[in-house]
Amino acid sequence: MKRVILPVVVIIIIAIAIVMSPFYVPPSDYVKNVTTYQKKGPFYMLLVYRYPVKANVTDVGERANIGVSTDKDRINFGSVSKTLVVRKFLVIKNYENKTADVSLYIYGNVSAYAEIMENHFKLAPLSNKTVELKFNATDIGYYTGELDVVMRVRR
Repeated sequence: MKRVILPVVVIIIIAIAIVMSPFYVPPSDYVKNVTTYQKKGPFYMLLVYRYPVKANVTDVGERANIGVSTDKDRINFGSVSKTLVVRKFLVIKNYENKTADVSLYIYGNVSAYAEIMENHFKLAPLSNKTVELKFNATDIGYYTGELDVVMRVRR
């Protein structure tokens, strides 16, 4: 009888721990400003940084000016012609004393033309990494969405 009870108890404990663990849920609507949230579970902590993303793509013949953005509270690829590739760099910092598993996700109509050069990696404790983002639209239009940086840190 004891041989049956112990495995059942272990399975129940593991199931409860999994249910109690925080997990990342993709956004149903996109943020207007940088937003962060944190969830703690029994085995790890989840930190999510949500950045609004936008770009305005115009025809080469419309006007020869390019709008460059240095916004710190959003990822704005600016106003660009459809033949131009725009690069942005995002510095991701791990403020924790343990290694973080980092994943980046992009959503919205901007995601069809945006590329994250490295979207899954480990980040050492108290360190940072610069990630390159590229935007290359082939169609004229106004593009919006959200970039989520998800950090999972063991407790």
